[in-house]
Amino acid sequence: MLYRRMRLTAVGASMLVVAVIACAAPSPPPSSAGPSVTSPPVELAIPTLPPERPFCAGLIRPELLVRADPRAVPPVWLEQFPKGDVPHRVFSAVWPFGYRARLTPRLEVIDASGAVVVRQGDLIREVESCLGARPEEMWVLSIGEVVPAPAAS
Repeated sequence: MLYRRMRLTAVGASMLVVAVIACAAPSPPPSSAGPSVTSPPVELAIPTLPPERPFCAGLIRPELLVRADPRAVPPVWLEQFPKGDVPHRVFSAVWPFGYRARLTPRLEVIDASGAVVVRQGDLIREVESCLGARPEEMWVLSIGEVVPAPAAS
């Protein structure tokens, strides 16, 4: 009986030593050569004009900030800050035909060819636009100079 107890104690001690060594061994570093796992871009619908450009006398509007929230409807809007006699306004943007938005993870507005036009936080220095069917709606006809938003750190 004594022999059996010693054998069980020896087996238990051996298992304990193996467990301690296994836990104390450092884990291998993550491989930097492997492929990174990223989510594919998510496309979002945004309001667009019909294929035929609507007739309107385009107004050149200065300095509009691109605002975005993928949970909002619509997910992209434009904000005009007060300057001189120009009041603060928020516009629901109606983009040219074929435009859409995507999350990459920052929200981008892309044209029909897939080229990025503006990104969330960009400042549009000049945009040719018309007021839409409602006073808070802006039809975006063309975009001039864009000042990119600072890169997220």
